[in-house]
Amino acid sequence: SILVRNYHGDPLPLGGTAFALAHVAYILCFWVKTEQCGGFSPAAIAFGGLLYVLAAIALVFHHQANEKSKRNYLLLIGMLAYAAVICLNCTFIFASALAVRTIFGWLTVAGAVSFYISDAILLCGAIGPYKIEYYDEWIWVFYPLGQFLLVAFA
Repeated sequence: SILVRNYHGDPLPLGGTAFALAHVAYILCFWVKTEQCGGFSPAAIAFGGLLYVLAAIALVFHHQANEKSKRNYLLLIGMLAYAAVICLNCTFIFASALAVRTIFGWLTVAGAVSFYISDAILLCGAIGPYKIEYYDEWIWVFYPLGQFLLVAFA
């Protein structure tokens, strides 16, 4: 927590690590499910790659726009690594949905996207120069929705 802190003095790595471990647990579950249902498709890999490219571009611009973090490259590296885990999670869930081909698979994709959105909102609020109206409310819409869709329909 010494390496990367938000600008209120609270450690980000502990929370980021906990969320990343949860994403890794989902990755492992959906990896097994995808392999059991026929494996990965190129479309799933393209989906995850596109998500990561979009996230990386947004993070770099976000990092450069924020005067407080502009010189903190460890923060940028940490954010890019976390984005990679989230995008990998989305990739495995999308691959699983393609392999299973049921409405339940697509509901889990909606859950992964909901997580992706809640993490983007958290990022903007935690370290960004941007103020999001109803910040907490938006997080509490997307995070539980993502959790519910992943657990209920996986």
